Amino acid sequence: MNKLEKFRLKMNLETDLSERSICAYIECMKIFFKHFKIFNQDTINKFYLKFKKEYAPTYTNQMINGIKKYCLMFNHDFKLPPLVKTENPVIETITEKQLTKEVFRACDWLFDNPLKMKVVLIFLMYTGIRPKEMIKLKRENIDLNERKVYINKTKNFNARLVYFPTIVRQYLTMFFNFEAEKDNAFNISKISLQTRCIKISKESNIHITAKLLRHSFATMLVEKGFDIYTIKELLGHKNIATTMIYAQKSNRRIRKEYFEKIHNKI
Repeated sequence: MNKLEKFRLKMNLETDLSERSICAYIECMKIFFKHFKIFNQDTINKFYLKFKKEYAPTYTNQMINGIKKYCLMFNHDFKLPPLVKTENPVIETITEKQLTKEVFRACDWLFDNPLKMKVVLIFLMYTGIRPKEMIKLKRENIDLNERKVYINKTKNFNARLVYFPTIVRQYLTMFFNFEAEKDNAFNISKISLQTRCIKISKESNIHITAKLLRHSFATMLVEKGFDIYTIKELLGHKNIATTMIYAQKSNRRIRKEYFEKIHNKI
C-alpha cells in the first residue's frame, strides 16, 4: 500500500469527510509527491513558495489544506505555511419570504408529496445544519416540545444543539404524522435532496441548495443582531474566522445602504 492509499484509508476510518473532500485532499498530495519524493519541513516550504509564486491564492490554500490534513492523519509535527490572503467570496443567500413563497410554490408544482421537501428546506433554513448532518438525524434527535435538535454526528466530531422556531415545529409535526421514519428523520438521501433542489431551481428561477440555506441562516442571524460567537456555536464552526465571513458580508451590505441613503446629504 503506497502513501496515498494509506492516506485515503486513514481518512475513511478516522474522519467523517465526504468522498468529494477525501478526493480533493488526495489530489493535493498527489501533486505534492509529483514534485517531491520526500515529505519533510524543507520540501513543504519549497512546495509552498512554488505555488504561492505561480498559482492563484485559492489554489495555493487548497494545497496547504491538503498538506495540513496529511500531517494530521500521520501525526507529523511540521510547521505549516500560512494561508494566502484572499478576497472574501460573495455568499449567495435567499430570504425567508423567497423560501416560503416562491420556492414552496415550486414544490407544490413539482412533487406529488410537496410536504417532504418543504419540511426539509424550512428545517435547513432555520437550523443552519449541514446537509450531511441532517441526513444522519433520527427523529429521536429532534425534540418537538423544546424545539431543539441534538446533532451528535458532526463534521468536527463535537456534538451540539441547534434550535428551531414554531413554524418549523408545525411542519415537522405534520410530516412526522404523515410519513413514518424509515432511513432517517426525513426519509431522504443526499442525492435525492440534490436532485430535488436542482428541479426547484429550474422551476422557481431561484438558485437553491442545502448549503445555500445554511449560508442564508447564518446571514439572517447576523442581520438580526446575533452575537458572532453564538452564530459560531450554532453553525458548529471550529474557527471563529470562518463565521466572520458572514459578518463581513453584512458589513458590505451596511456600507452599501449607508451610501445609498446618505449621499445626497454630503
